[in-house]
Amino acid sequence: MKKSILNLGKALNKAEQKSINGGFNFTSLSCEIRCRTAERGTRCFSTEAGLAACDGNGGFVPF
Repeated sequence: MKKSILNLGKALNKAEQKSINGGFNFTSLSCEIRCRTAERGTRCFSTEAGLAACDGNGGFVPF
């Protein structure tokens, strides 16, 4: 039985795991800090705007 469980599928890389889990990861970094280098669409939280997404140019836009 252990062999059949271990052979259920392949290991997922980080990108595949994020797509399954939704890829939403809050960190202690604010949008102002996180979006400086983050790619467009990276989600963040701002005390002024609430939930937001990085715009890819160092800024962010609220949802």
